[in-house]
Formats: sequence, C-alpha cells, structure tokens
Amino acid sequence: MKTKPKVVLGIDVSKTKLDVCLLRPESSPLAQSFSNDPVGFTRLAAWLHQQSVAHTHVGLEATGPYSRRIAQFLHEQSHTVSVLNPARPKSFAQARGCRNKTDGIDCQTLAEFVLAQSPEAWEPLSEEMAALQELVRRREDLLVMHGAEQARQEGASAQIAKSINRIVKAIQSEIQRIEQALEELIQSSPELRRQRRLLCTIKGVREITAAKILAELGDPKRFAQARQAGAFAGLTPKLHQSGKRQSSVGRICRIGSPLLRKALYLPSIVAMTHNPRFKVFAHRLRKAGKPPKVIITAVMRKLIVTATAMLRNDQPFQLEHSPC
Repeated sequence: MKTKPKVVLGIDVSKTKLDVCLLRPESSPLAQSFSNDPVGFTRLAAWLHQQSVAHTHVGLEATGPYSRRIAQFLHEQSHTVSVLNPARPKSFAQARGCRNKTDGIDCQTLAEFVLAQSPEAWEPLSEEMAALQELVRRREDLLVMHGAEQARQEGASAQIAKSINRIVKAIQSEIQRIEQALEELIQSSPELRRQRRLLCTIKGVREITAAKILAELGDPKRFAQARQAGAFAGLTPKLHQSGKRQSSVGRICRIGSPLLRKALYLPSIVAMTHNPRFKVFAHRLRKAGKPPKVIITAVMRKLIVTATAMLRNDQPFQLEHSPC
C-alpha cells in the first residue's frame, strides 16, 4: 500500500505563470504564484525553503513544454514529481462536486489529488530520447501543415496556388531535413539503433514507425509487464454497462498517448493483412463477430504489447514464439 506524503504541492501551469498550493497535515493550504521561467523556479525553491519544506510530492498536469521545464527543475531538486494526465485530476474534481474552475482552485485540486492518490513518480527522459521525441513530434507537426496546405489548393486561384506551392515545397524540404536529423541521431546511438532494428523485425513496422514507437513509448523497462504498454497507449477496453444499457461496440479508454495510437494504426492494418501471426489473430476475432474497428484496435494493442516485450527482452520478432 502506498503511503501518503506528508507534504504535497499542486502546480497549475500556464504559459507564463505557476500557481501553486502547498498542503501539509493539520495546516491550511498555502497559495502562491511564480513566473514560469528560471527566475520563477528559483523563487519557488526559495519559498519552499522558507516553509521548511525539504521534500514534497509535486503534482502538475502534462502541458507539453510549459510543464516540462518546471518538472525537470523540481526533479533535480530531489522532489518527487508526478506529471499527470489532465483527465485524472478533472475526474477527481468532478467526483468531489467542484463546479468552479480557477487557477487557485486547480492547483489546490492537484495537491488534494496527489494527497489522496499518491500517483506514480515521473522520470525525465534521457537527452537522446528527448531529442528523438522532439524530432518525431516536429515531423508530425510538419506533416499536418503539409496536409493543410495541400487541402487549400482545391479551388484556389492561380496566384494563391503559386503561394501554396511555395509553402508546400518549403515544408517538404523541412521534413527532409528533420528526417535526416532523425536518422543521424539514431545512427549515433547504439541503443536506438539496436531497438529500431528489433522493431523492424515485425512485418508491418518500418524505420519511421519504429522511431515513433521508441519516441512515444520511452523506456520499455519502466513497465512491470509488457501489457501495461497497452494501457499507456490508451488502447485498453472501456466497459460501459448501466442497467439494461450494455455496450454493443467495444470502446477504448483513450487515456494515453494519442501520437502512439496514431503511429500504430497503419502498421496494424499491414500486420493483420501480411503478418501471419497478426493475421490469424484478426481472423479469430472476425469469426467471433467482432466489428472491424474493434479488430483493428485489438491488433494495435497486441502490436504495442509485442513490441514492448521484444524491447524488454532484447529479442527480435519470432513468428511461432513472439512475446505477446
């Protein structure tokens, strides 16, 4: 059983500001605000020292670059940091009947959530893994921009079409530069090279997909069991039953990495068509009367669990004895 921390700190993170709430046993909550920059981080550390807090369990929501820097700073200060999926404290607040939403309320809710739930501690990515994740996500952003510009070409005048073509070519060039940097990073790291080579032994997984999986999955050894990677990707079933109402179509929880789910979709289509092991698995579900979307989701879950087990065990994909 997890022991509740004696002191917890909730931080509501925005682009420019950190609203914090300190909770201690038998004491009123203490609230304060700091700027979301190195100066603010230093003042926050000084404020905690003034409150005689040597160690605390910090809870903050995952907000990309806005939360990453303060999480890294507090981790380096030897505090326990939990970077939370925003859905978790939101559901916690709703369960407690909280109707209002302000920065002050949010940071206190985060502190109370940490006190009640003792969520798992966050560990920062290694430098090379952080670089891999940045490059993979930048490539995804560029692909979205590329698709948006191409969609604007339909019905555009000749003058606007020329402008769009210039932007499209610029984005294509940038995608190539990012992909080159991505390849150079992987080639410079024996560990990333080895992991990508293992993933590419799965029929349906190519170099780019392998890089996406590695970037979004992180260290596979942080999962006690490979099947936990399915939950991390938000691919576990979500059961909805209430009275006579029963779920007729399987749904997934979606509390996980959307980029990882996106990376798994097309490889799963290929795997269930051309990879004998996944093909048999999909056929069995089809015979059981499962809808197409449920089958694809199940194959995606099986694929990420298999990939995680392969990385954990340092084994390539084996048709007869793959670690599913």
